[in-house]
Amino acid sequence: FVDAVLTIPKGTLFPMCGMNLAFNRELIGPAMYFGLMGDGQPIGRYDDMWAGWCVK
Repeated sequence: FVDAVLTIPKGTLFPMCGMNLAFNRELIGPAMYFGLMGDGQPIGRYDDMWAGWCVK
C-alpha cells in the first residue's frame, strides 16, 4: 500500500488501464462499459483512453 496522491493537471488527458478498476456503479457505471472495438470495428482499441477520460 502506498499512501500517495497524484493530481493530473487540468486540461491534461491521460491513459489509464481499465482492468481491475473499482468505481461506483450507481454513479458512473454505464459510462465505464467499453464500446465495441477490435476486429471488424472502425476502432482497434481505446479502452485505456476512455478510462482516463472518465476519471477526469
